[in-house]
Amino acid sequence: CISGILPTVDWAFALGNSQYRTLLSDMDIDNAGNIILTGVFTGEVNFNPLGLSTLLNNNTSQDMYFAKYDGSNGNLFFASHLDHASGSLTSGGVYPLGISYDPTGSYFYISGNFSGNVDFLNNNSIDLSGGPLSNSAPFVAKFEDMSTSVSVALTLPILITNPTSQYILHGVATDVEAYDGGFALSIEKYQGLYSEYEFNPLGMSKMEHNNGQISYVIRYDDL
Repeated sequence: CISGILPTVDWAFALGNSQYRTLLSDMDIDNAGNIILTGVFTGEVNFNPLGLSTLLNNNTSQDMYFAKYDGSNGNLFFASHLDHASGSLTSGGVYPLGISYDPTGSYFYISGNFSGNVDFLNNNSIDLSGGPLSNSAPFVAKFEDMSTSVSVALTLPILITNPTSQYILHGVATDVEAYDGGFALSIEKYQGLYSEYEFNPLGMSKMEHNNGQISYVIRYDDL
């Protein structure tokens, strides 16, 4: 510890409930000092413990959330989660592992793994599709930050092109880091058998082949 320099607590809060677990996978800070979180939770959680109560409820289904807080006082700007209610287009799930703001603070990225079909904002629009059943595949999603709400700007699933089954593990996007004009993505735990992966499903094909459990680092431009 450097003599004379001590951290000072500005604010703190707890997220969760007494029945189920609430996990915080990752966090980042925008260029104004505001904080965004992502993770998974189950049951009902107040995502604004320092302000007007904002309750989100996943019932008994563990799934993702993200929430942004004012850096000066800890009050909530926005929070969202996957809704598995009757009529929802989400048939699978999401486990987020990384979150990163771009330098402008206008967009943030979430990476992790998903299954089935996913409607991130519960607005009757499928954002990710074709995920394995009862297993997972890597993804990255880009969201536009509109101060008190968000919209989905881009989604990128990374899937095996020749799966031997709908139930095999495609891999996990362990982290994402944004830069001005794009992002870098890390992926690991790919299928151990010989497999072929499409890293650029939205543009010119970029196929990768492997026959082992290896990791990748990929940089994308998304201007």
